[in-house]
Amino acid sequence: MPSGRFHPDLDRLSAMDPQPANFAWRDGRAVGLFDWDAARPGQPVDDVAYALLWFSPFNADEAQIRSRGFHGGPDRRARAEALLDGYGWDQPIDVVEAAVTRHAQAIDEVVWLGERGHEPHATLGGQLSRASWSRPAQRSGGDLC
Repeated sequence: MPSGRFHPDLDRLSAMDPQPANFAWRDGRAVGLFDWDAARPGQPVDDVAYALLWFSPFNADEAQIRSRGFHGGPDRRARAEALLDGYGWDQPIDVVEAAVTRHAQAIDEVVWLGERGHEPHATLGGQLSRASWSRPAQRSGGDLC
């Protein structure tokens, strides 16, 4: 859960919410990242895994896929490889496991904050069921597996 405690093994500032809506875009290229309210010390995999959820995307709901600008099924494998390449990722990674783990952490954080009355987490928790949040992060992974 979110904590103000120092973690010596977490040596980088992670945004923890790098999704398309939190980027400034110019000519189809990301030129800025906003929404740093969840930022905290972390590891690069924290942001990479969360970005994979949104940019690959992992969501299997066709309406959600269309709402993100995709028409037809996105080539998830190619998109994940492009994201990792663009980030400069050079370590082995189980893309599906990393994204599923980060997604579960994000759900737990929304629930934890919502239970304590923090907004917008309290409202989000009331609008969506845990099962609907979990659906995109199931191990199906489409053509990534």
